[in-house]
Amino acid sequence: MPLHHLTDHQLQCCHYKHLHKVPGTRAVEAVGRTLMAPGAVISHTNLLAFSRDVCRWGGRTGARVFWRINTSPAINIVSSFSNAIKHLGGISPNLLHAKTSLAPISGLGSFSYSTKHLRMLAPELSPVLDGVIDHYLVTHSDIYARTPIGGRYLGYADFCRFKAMQLTTNNVTLGDFLTPDHLGELTKTVKPVECKWTAADVDMACFAWLQGWCNCGGATTSNSREPRTESKAAKVDSSTDRKQASEAQNNSSKPIIFLAQDHKLDTAVTIKEACDSRWNNAWICRAHGSLDFKNEGVRGTTRYLIGEIRAQGVDVTHDPDWEASHDGKTCHQDGSNYQGRIYKRTVENAVRYLKQFFDVRACPDNVTETQVWIDAL
Repeated sequence: MPLHHLTDHQLQCCHYKHLHKVPGTRAVEAVGRTLMAPGAVISHTNLLAFSRDVCRWGGRTGARVFWRINTSPAINIVSSFSNAIKHLGGISPNLLHAKTSLAPISGLGSFSYSTKHLRMLAPELSPVLDGVIDHYLVTHSDIYARTPIGGRYLGYADFCRFKAMQLTTNNVTLGDFLTPDHLGELTKTVKPVECKWTAADVDMACFAWLQGWCNCGGATTSNSREPRTESKAAKVDSSTDRKQASEAQNNSSKPIIFLAQDHKLDTAVTIKEACDSRWNNAWICRAHGSLDFKNEGVRGTTRYLIGEIRAQGVDVTHDPDWEASHDGKTCHQDGSNYQGRIYKRTVENAVRYLKQFFDVRACPDNVTETQVWIDAL
């Protein structure tokens, strides 16, 4: 069922479920309102406290994202959030400018966690564009599939605001004011404030429906917040999926890539198109599993791994953990001609991710990442 076909009751039910499965939503919103208030103190301390709350709300990967935010210079954090708040306020709010304002902060370059922060600052304006929602948009609409991610964010925000206006006009009670006994029927609100839906409320309901959190016709099942921070392409966690991935790697239709050791064993695993090739197409940082991809048309290589993955139906650059490269360097600020990276936390996770799209093989002289090790993942 398309999201715009969800009934008032389905959205109400899903909103209730999201509030109860992801506690603390309203508390974080309250902190965001204090930062948006006229004359608010926009200090480094206050912003870090707010960001920590947002990242905790966002799921398990939020801890890693907040660690990166916390490493950013204080002046960048204050300046970036001040600009974002400025773009969210006033007569003509600009969501894309607000999102771009947060980009200088490490960890907030992608849409997933930057829009989580915007959502908590201005829930009446901004939904969250994470992997679950974005995957739905690009797979269920030819228009969205051809639209850049910024346009998808604005389009989804428009939809959420329009639907919020409809729900408010129809006096549909928010999930905050329901009990389980009330979920079988729509109830009229008594106090006007109780039926004031926001774009973020609609987003919560849509996300809960896509996750199958209520019996209103959800598409999938889940019992945690975690899918908000991982794209569907990254899910290779169950033993069954691992077995299927291992068996699939022998499929000759998959392009072949090779894992080789970097000259610094403790730095990275390099990914090549041939073991004897001097050039690498990507690398995996051993410190935190960052999977860095080279740009298209880089000297010395004919392979563009992002393009090969995209040809299989997944756009790496739309992964919620994607971060564009700064000056073409890797996560260690080394190298050149890198387009960007996704953070998989460990080398093992990064290789599992690659195995979904490639026949991954070990170079003969790679004594650390052997073929036996790869096949067992």
